[in-house]
Amino acid sequence: MSETNNTQDLTDKIKKFVLEADMDIVGIADVNNDIFLEAPESHQPKNILEDANSVIVFGKPMPRSIFKLKNHHDRLVHRAYHSLYKLLDITGVKLARYIESLGHYSISIPSYNPLAIENFQPWGVLSLKHAGLAAGIGKIAKNGLLIHPTMVRY
Repeated sequence: MSETNNTQDLTDKIKKFVLEADMDIVGIADVNNDIFLEAPESHQPKNILEDANSVIVFGKPMPRSIFKLKNHHDRLVHRAYHSLYKLLDITGVKLARYIESLGHYSISIPSYNPLAIENFQPWGVLSLKHAGLAAGIGKIAKNGLLIHPTMVRY
């Protein structure tokens, strides 16, 4: 497919598309960022789409109230997560098609399943935690999760 003549123009178009798709945050990581080397080799961007140059990471937070439910109501929490996963996945497919319409290759990575077990740890197709860190949208917390700065509580 085509070479990007104006990388900043493409970046701006992609970020605008994602934010207009009702996502709250978007970042773009270079696939050559050393952060990706911390993930198992089969879960690194270059081993998914060989000619990849960038990884686009976007997200939307869960409503905070879901974590204040009395007795945690596991089924409601589970349902809320899966509704958000579906929204993220649909947005990913739409974004991939948009990028392809601009003349570039793109693949949408699922937000949750399928998972593979590597060294007794679950991994998605791509390590989204490492992608988010490389894209600058968060930091890895002590619990091992990627945390966006607005969600940090001291």
